Amino acid sequence: MEIWNEICFYINKHKNSSEKEFQSNVEFIFDKLGWSSYKGEMISQKTIPIGSAQRLIPDIILKDNDKEVIVIELKKNNVSISNRIEQQLFSYMLQLKLKFGIFIGENLQFYYDDPNNNKPIKIFEIEFIENNEKAVDFISLIRKPFDEGKLLDFCAKKILEIGEDKKLADLENDILNGVFDNNIKIFFIELLQNKYEKHIIDKISNNLEVKVLLKNQTDITDTQPNPPIRHIIEKIDKNEAMNLVNREVNMGLNNSNTVFSNVNKGKPVWWFEPENSRFNYDFHLILNDAKKKILYYFFIPKNDITNPKATFYQRKDFDDKSQIEIYDDDPKFMDTKKTGNGLQFKKYLKREIQYSINS
Repeated sequence: MEIWNEICFYINKHKNSSEKEFQSNVEFIFDKLGWSSYKGEMISQKTIPIGSAQRLIPDIILKDNDKEVIVIELKKNNVSISNRIEQQLFSYMLQLKLKFGIFIGENLQFYYDDPNNNKPIKIFEIEFIENNEKAVDFISLIRKPFDEGKLLDFCAKKILEIGEDKKLADLENDILNGVFDNNIKIFFIELLQNKYEKHIIDKISNNLEVKVLLKNQTDITDTQPNPPIRHIIEKIDKNEAMNLVNREVNMGLNNSNTVFSNVNKGKPVWWFEPENSRFNYDFHLILNDAKKKILYYFFIPKNDITNPKATFYQRKDFDDKSQIEIYDDDPKFMDTKKTGNGLQFKKYLKREIQYSINS
């Protein structure tokens, strides 16, 4: 656990550093994981010619026994992965003929070029948050001494889990869209045949509507579950918060479309800094009140906030980035960072989700 916590410390410490400083910091981390620049096991900014005029320059390539095994794409850790960055990483993997690729930025994402897919797939994703057992297990697979077989086994296991998760999501979607409702109605009417006359069953069947719902599933248009459900969890972080929200509203929250904030330790506010481009897409916001053990889930439809630069306070040291503060005792969830009348997020509130920490 100590090595992962140390990685989180160094990554978060250099949150606002330049890309060059951030790369040096990440290289230092991989050096601590046993990849020696001195021995040629870690290569920075290697130039890969493509044709006569083009070239690729991956940030880091890791070599084991003189064999290139992992390519790493870096962005400052306040930058999330985009389709362009993802495709860039894929092109490095393709040109170098590597099975494994890592993105390090706002979080860590691990990709595997599965021969059964037409492009690399994301196998693993983790936030830079301390004391995460899953992160510890993963780090043990990419440190020296490197065992490619164990990493391939890890990928195979994850691919099975991804396949099962997709089947489960497809099944849940079919249930929510009423695919099985008529079958259940027919089955229910057949059960009635042993107890009631046919003419009575015919009369009731015309007025009978059967709807299958998942446990804890309610309509997104309802602002609150009734009664509120208290979830028992091991701990709360962004991933667990998204899991809890997805259980209740099934809106497909993930790291790319969701912002998560805890109450600031020095000031009783939720504080977050979304890029303005986020408002061009469906925006999910989760505010965690750790004292009350409540998650507040907000859904902002794409383009509902058409001019975030005018709506929110803009950071001077970052282009196109809003800075938002909401006091934790404000029932209107009003942004106080913007001078004048700040936006009230109350209208976007969809759920208050209670939880308990299992201790």
